[in-house]
Order: sequence, then C-alpha cells, then structure tokens
Amino acid sequence: HLNVEQQLQELVAGDDDSETRVVVTSVPDPRKGERLVVLHTELPMAPDALCRELADAGMPNLWIPSPDSFHQVPEIPVLGSGKLDLRHARQLAEEAFGTDNAK
Repeated sequence: HLNVEQQLQELVAGDDDSETRVVVTSVPDPRKGERLVVLHTELPMAPDALCRELADAGMPNLWIPSPDSFHQVPEIPVLGSGKLDLRHARQLAEEAFGTDNAK
C-alpha cells in the first residue's frame, strides 16, 4: 500500500507539500479477497483522473484502486506521535464501504 500511497500523495500534494492528504488501506472484498481503499482530504482532481495518472506513471493495474474506492474524510487519522493511525484508517474504510468486519 505504501507505494500507491506515496504516488498518490505526490499527485495530490506535490513534492513541496508535507501535509498528508491520502492514506491507502484495504477492506475485505467478496470477489477479490481484498479491495484497496483511498481515504483522502481535498483532492485537486477527480478519482478517475488520479487512477489514470497512476497508470500513466507505470503503476501495475493490480495496485491501482478503482475510482469508486476513494472516500473523503475531514482529516487523515494520525496518532499522538504524528504517525498515520492505520487501525483507525482501516476502520473508517470498513465503515464507508459497508464491510461486515467493521468494529
């Protein structure tokens, strides 16, 4: 997920912006086993345009989330240490995409 997240972060924030605007996590998917989900704050372009940019950058198709796998959140969850709160991010994704594993 980290490679996808880094590429998306560069696309949405540029190299000079250190604010985290996207986090990539996964949720269970009945067809594929796992579905990549992108939680994000404000995006400078539509999700389908971001997916095309990932493909144009040479990202493998398997790693490119579908445009309907993007979900806007008010803020990216972080821990007190400033690191991404991956557990909370996954929980938000599970709630947004209606999986049975949401806690």
